[in-house]
Amino acid sequence: MGRIRTSSTLSSACPPRRANKKTLETLAISGAFDSLGVDREPFFVENDRKETFTDVLLRYGNKFKLDRQSTSFSLFGADDAVQIARPDIPRFDAWSALERLNREKELVGIYLSAHPWTSIASSSTTSAT
Repeated sequence: MGRIRTSSTLSSACPPRRANKKTLETLAISGAFDSLGVDREPFFVENDRKETFTDVLLRYGNKFKLDRQSTSFSLFGADDAVQIARPDIPRFDAWSALERLNREKELVGIYLSAHPWTSIASSSTTSAT
């Protein structure tokens, strides 16, 4: 399958039964896309049509797969392919560090990226010295 470098690559590469809305949202909250340079917040932002970015990604992935299947049965192959625009990551309000950690803990059961007391502990050690 190759390396996954963007969230839209992931949505177009995964089978629809495996990449559903709940799966993508779970991956986003747990920080799976952090290494791709995609923040967690955009996956939950709604557009004008009341769709989340997750919905848009899934629709893109499905259209991409259908287009690829239709060109594979075409007489002319890839020359007949229609280019589908990759969805842009929407603007978003950043979550606070505590909100991010709480969502992470609620989903996974543990803090993955940090612990809420880390900032308190580091500030107390600097003020004690």
